[in-house]
Amino acid sequence: MQAKNIIAKYNLQNKPFIIVSLPNFAHHKLISKDTEQQYIYNLSEVLSNITEYNILISLKPAMVKEDYLYLEQNHGLTIVDEKLMSIMPIADLFIVTYSSTILWSVLCGIKTIMLEYMVEIDGYNTNYTSVSHLYQEKDLLEYIYKILDKD
Repeated sequence: MQAKNIIAKYNLQNKPFIIVSLPNFAHHKLISKDTEQQYIYNLSEVLSNITEYNILISLKPAMVKEDYLYLEQNHGLTIVDEKLMSIMPIADLFIVTYSSTILWSVLCGIKTIMLEYMVEIDGYNTNYTSVSHLYQEKDLLEYIYKILDKD
């Protein structure tokens, strides 16, 4: 899918894209639903402060869109209906937790931030030059701008 199609479909401004794949750890019983919702809320608070980019939210297949509409209504983020694999190439930055989709961003040459402060999973190795790791939630906004400024 081309960027101009996403801009038109969701009535967005002609700006670069950050795509965020929301965590789905509660579904796998790695954390409680309340804890996961707090992480998502905190993440959305940070993302709503970024005005130079279109922020697209990609939900995992097991997630129900209606449960996350507050991200659009209260934080001005855009939940996309498209599958992640079809919109990934338009991203300037991909924000994700532990997921095989990190390999997609690597193959597309997209800068990626892996949020590792939510859940610790041993043996998950992502030693790719385009993937940066964030271990402290409080540093998120500063870290996003740091990665976007890297060239």
